[in-house]
Amino acid sequence: MLGPKCCMLITTRNEKVLTCHNAKTYKLGKLDAEQSRAMFLKYANTDEDFIKQFELGKQVNEFLEILKNYPLAITLIGSALRTTGIHVNTGKVQRKWKLRLKQLRTRNTFWENQADQLKNPNYNHTLLGAFDVSYNFLGNELNSDAQNVIQRRFLDFALFPDDTNVPFNVLHKLWVDGDEDQLENDLDILTESSLISCTTNQDGKESYKVHDLVLQYAQHKFEDVLGKGSLYQRQCYLIDQYRDDCNRQDLSCPKQPNSLHEIHAEDGKDDVFPWWKIHSDGYIYTHLVHHLMKAGFDKEVRLLLISYQWIKTKLTHTDIASVISDYEQYFKLKYVDESTDIMYAALTFTAPVVAKHNDQLPNQLLGSLVDVDNPEVNVIVEQINNDLKSSKSNCLLPLTSCLTQPGGYLKRSIGDNRATVLCVGFTHDNKQILAGFGTGGYKSAHVLVIDVATGREKILGKEVDHHKGLVFDLAIHPKDMFVVTASFDHTLKIWSLYSDFEKVKTLTGHTGYLYCVSMSSDGKFAVSAGQDKTIKKWNLKKNVCTLTIGGHEGTIRQVCITSQGDKVISGSEDGKVRVCCLDNGTILHEYDSHVQLVFCIAVTRNDKQVITVGTDNAAKVLDLESGQLQFELQGHCKEIISCTTSKDDRHIFTGGAEGVIRMWSLQSGTEERVFHGHAERVRYIAISPNGKLMASGSEDCSLKIWDCDIDSSKIVPNQQGHTSAVSAIALSANGKMAATASHDSTVRIWDLASYSSIHTLFGHSDIISCITIADALSCVISGSSDKTIRIWNMKIGELCGEPLIGHRYMVTAVHATTYKGKDILLSGSCDNIIILWDIKCKIQLYHLIADSYNVMNLFSSSYSEQPCLQIMAAFRGSVCKWELSQLQDNSSVPKLYPVHNHCQLQTPNYPAIPHTVQNGFIVGWEEMSRIRFWDLDNDIDSKIVSGHDDFDIVTSLHLSQDGGILVCGSQHGFLNIIGLCKAGNPMGRLQTPDNMTSPVTAITALQSDDHDAMFFFAGFHNGMILTWETNDKARVYECGKTPAKSHENGALTISNGKNVGQGSSTITNLVAYTEDKTVKLLSTGLKQDDTSITIWDVNAGKRIHQLYGHTDIVTSVCMTSHVNVMSSSLDGSVIYWDLKTNGHQCYKSPDAITCLAVTADSNNYIIGSKRNVMEVHEVTTGELLKSFSLGSKFNMKKLALSVDGKHVNCCYDDHTAETRCLNTGKLVSDMVGHQNEWGNISKCSGSDMVISNNTHCRVNLWNPATGESLATIGSSHGNSTQKVASSRSPANKSTGHRRMITAVHINKDLILTGSYDKSLNIWKVVKSQNCQSVLIDSYYFEHAVTSINMTQDNVICIGLLSGLVCFIQMKEGA
Repeated sequence: MLGPKCCMLITTRNEKVLTCHNAKTYKLGKLDAEQSRAMFLKYANTDEDFIKQFELGKQVNEFLEILKNYPLAITLIGSALRTTGIHVNTGKVQRKWKLRLKQLRTRNTFWENQADQLKNPNYNHTLLGAFDVSYNFLGNELNSDAQNVIQRRFLDFALFPDDTNVPFNVLHKLWVDGDEDQLENDLDILTESSLISCTTNQDGKESYKVHDLVLQYAQHKFEDVLGKGSLYQRQCYLIDQYRDDCNRQDLSCPKQPNSLHEIHAEDGKDDVFPWWKIHSDGYIYTHLVHHLMKAGFDKEVRLLLISYQWIKTKLTHTDIASVISDYEQYFKLKYVDESTDIMYAALTFTAPVVAKHNDQLPNQLLGSLVDVDNPEVNVIVEQINNDLKSSKSNCLLPLTSCLTQPGGYLKRSIGDNRATVLCVGFTHDNKQILAGFGTGGYKSAHVLVIDVATGREKILGKEVDHHKGLVFDLAIHPKDMFVVTASFDHTLKIWSLYSDFEKVKTLTGHTGYLYCVSMSSDGKFAVSAGQDKTIKKWNLKKNVCTLTIGGHEGTIRQVCITSQGDKVISGSEDGKVRVCCLDNGTILHEYDSHVQLVFCIAVTRNDKQVITVGTDNAAKVLDLESGQLQFELQGHCKEIISCTTSKDDRHIFTGGAEGVIRMWSLQSGTEERVFHGHAERVRYIAISPNGKLMASGSEDCSLKIWDCDIDSSKIVPNQQGHTSAVSAIALSANGKMAATASHDSTVRIWDLASYSSIHTLFGHSDIISCITIADALSCVISGSSDKTIRIWNMKIGELCGEPLIGHRYMVTAVHATTYKGKDILLSGSCDNIIILWDIKCKIQLYHLIADSYNVMNLFSSSYSEQPCLQIMAAFRGSVCKWELSQLQDNSSVPKLYPVHNHCQLQTPNYPAIPHTVQNGFIVGWEEMSRIRFWDLDNDIDSKIVSGHDDFDIVTSLHLSQDGGILVCGSQHGFLNIIGLCKAGNPMGRLQTPDNMTSPVTAITALQSDDHDAMFFFAGFHNGMILTWETNDKARVYECGKTPAKSHENGALTISNGKNVGQGSSTITNLVAYTEDKTVKLLSTGLKQDDTSITIWDVNAGKRIHQLYGHTDIVTSVCMTSHVNVMSSSLDGSVIYWDLKTNGHQCYKSPDAITCLAVTADSNNYIIGSKRNVMEVHEVTTGELLKSFSLGSKFNMKKLALSVDGKHVNCCYDDHTAETRCLNTGKLVSDMVGHQNEWGNISKCSGSDMVISNNTHCRVNLWNPATGESLATIGSSHGNSTQKVASSRSPANKSTGHRRMITAVHINKDLILTGSYDKSLNIWKVVKSQNCQSVLIDSYYFEHAVTSINMTQDNVICIGLLSGLVCFIQMKEGA
């Protein structure tokens, strides 16, 4: 198994060998006669003049005739003829050449007669004859004893593995009969003979290697020369030399090799030789197992493979790939026993983590093996525990199984690709997987070829041939000759699976995105379909389209060819399934799929049933001929994206948007297995031809390989958790009990003494999102998406009375507390209301109302010096704090605190609006009411003071045409004008009515036709639209230049705000223009029932017209240079409006369009969608001109074109922004400066700090009394996070999470963070002049961490996306 930075060079005449190893192919031509002659003379150290001088031309020709252009044979014989020295005797040279030629003829004839007995297919008589001649003439110029020594030196290379560099010090250990000078001289002779090669490393140390064919010859020759069993004895001798070295280093080592090979059950110790104590020479740790196996010490090898000390020490000196290779060598020669198989599986499964963080080996092994029932494995677990407990550094000790136990469904995870895995397929020999991707961080979309056994991967083909759009589907030839890929670039490509040098064939003809391709069982033709609503049949021999079938009214998402190859079944976004004849395109059957929008279909091998999946969370099994619904498969909690059937038609596999794969019985429709592992949508499922493996690709950028043939009775059932994601964990005050809530609608009660579940509570009808424990009443309280709160007796596990009903939407947060002797419950919902309940009486006491929406979390505290109840609530974008002295005190006013130093509200109400200036890019919503400005020329990230109050929030922006004036609106309803020429200083404020507190949601401005005035317009959350006018001619749109003398202070004279009109919902877009000297305004609203565009007469202050055409929320409105308008909508439409005639043209897209921009010449428009695609269309016809894949980005929010029209700036949901070339789509710059919405908040009693996280990778530490942010931690970009030195390979420590933080918890001075990157990080808060956080340890899971809690005795409770609940003991180092 190769190391992480290693490559393997394979030379072969069989191209299939390279295909099996995923190798990149380089074709080498055979040597011609001229090249062979040149090589021969080179190694003979001669030239043509020498040949003429000594009359050797005839002999050269005879040599080359026998050697038949074989490079290895030519090299050996040429080296055997090497002539050195200045004075050369002619007769001596001729005799030498004649003698070598005679010997070569003799040995060549001998081996030619033995051809039938040759066991090695790589050998032929030419090579063997050359080997014999080269060996026999080794050291021929020395005396017989010295020659025998040289030949023995060569034969000793038979001890070593193939293609292995053997250091000089290892050979010296083997050849103790000579001094170093003599040994170096002997090695020089062997090197000059070309039987071995010499390399020198960076330290100047030499190592030696033999060709694999020469090695096999040496192994055969060793026994011929020295007798049977001599090779085995020589291996023992080398091992004894190493044992003696170890004995000298450690007197406690056993003196005799292979002393005892049995484990003593009474003390758990074994008597295996302590190889982990030997000094590393750069060789022995890598190859010890090879030598032990060759010497017959197989029992000792077995004991090493179940020795933690050996595994740990070998990993220190090599890598995880080398550790795993020991097991593979053992399995090749011996039967697999249970203990070694368990260790091999555990190491293989944890290899991806250990390869990056080798200090995680003990933690990962514990998490996988702690619950395994095997005596020898239990000894290893005990060794690891003792090793960690004796360590002086911090460590995490899993108390229950945290990872998949060996023998589970998941076999391998190939992750951290940079793009979504969109399609997968097995080759028909079951050895490889092909996976299609988006572009990600690559310049083009690509297909990976992955070896099933090793996980090694390579990119198929050359980059110049890759698709320019997403690779959405693929089909593999039944004999693995080639693969056909379908892409969003409207093309199919045919790739050879045998050679990278065969030309890639491109099939064109479709006019839209290609979503699917299917190949006939004989591999002669394929069918494809996609956005253009047609199915095309392709002759794969002639590479031409032979049939086109139309008729669908929506994009075709999937096509399947029947096993007989005479019909094609298609599923479309129009909800229809069609069966068509592939001979003439006749529609044989058409019926309703029973799904609103078909994502995928699958057809059984017997061509009797079709399975459809789509948007309604259930898979439908239909009769193929009649379309009659036979039964439904219900179990997914979100829409189903993918499906397939097993090879024997016994099972159906479905992949859901929640990241779960389910296996169903096709006969009964019952669910049989659930495969957890993906964090996001499962895009594709494929079953291997032998039916034993399943591969799945997901939007989490990972590809997973599963064992779907394993006997489920052998799988250890998941006794440690829920069947779906764990959403919350609560602990009792005494730390003896825990409660967990899950998306599977259950609550579990845990005994922390045994770490086992003692009660499972059923009652909720939907996802349970929050949970708390009221210790005084010994009850658990849970809140759910079913809008109810339930109280449970945690001792007996029963529901206490009727549920509490009071919220209109899902309950998102609950918190139990005691105040003035009364047991109080706080509950929050997706609305802006927090309800205080009397738990015993189950009555509502008080409502707290905030301006923010969606309560994320709650906590409370009361202090003796402050006789009041303090309540803090985390919302999406803000934190509110109340102080209640009495429970009926209606005078309490919530105090608003900034969130994560930025207070950004990422909701549809407040879209982030980018603006482009001459040399940069501006985006609002930043910390403490500031704005970010990116200088693209100099790659500078700057901040602009908005002029708003510190605790106000920038919600919208407008930038003047010359980039000189920036208008920013806030959450509190204020609008400030900023002059960018004044270093970003405020110039004035647009006055709003005194009672106006509604957030500003849209801003625009218009310069009058005579340039004497400028009008500002603002839309508000409450639907109101206001306008202002300034008559400062010298300042209008000129502040980017020299300011007028009369306004050196930068102030503007602005009229009071005038009411233009009242919209029916939150204003999301404003566009101003003039028509016949009348100022007009276009506005759009947020509600789904408000899908029109309203035209206002600004002067008259009234609505004059409404444009109807969209069926969903209008996301963008843009003005063209022809005084016409273009608009986009979530309904997937773009409409081009003629404002004079009110006529319009509508262009449809298959996806919801989130943003729109029009080029300066009004010829083209650009759209972005929730998918990772940006498109350029022609305005008048809607024709698609260009399509760019944006990698792993999703849900583009806004677009802005650069001033020169060459670049486009994009904002995304994760608050990142990027600039791309409009012509090529190439990424120019990536801008990260904003964070996303809130995720969680936590507070621990006895601590004066509050911790919160948002959905990016940052966590904030707060002072709850003042609302002050003390520190920011958890981000690899943060500047207040430090990394602690660790004795366990600190270089491999992560400095923060790489993906969204999903859970936080604080315990005294420790902060725990969990993330979608499947890791748990533990931070220590260092209180100094400035609070700083230090990362002290990490743990890596197989699934995303969704909830965390921690007892006072440092037992960490972790809930995972898979539903697993695990417990880890944290030991703090000295």
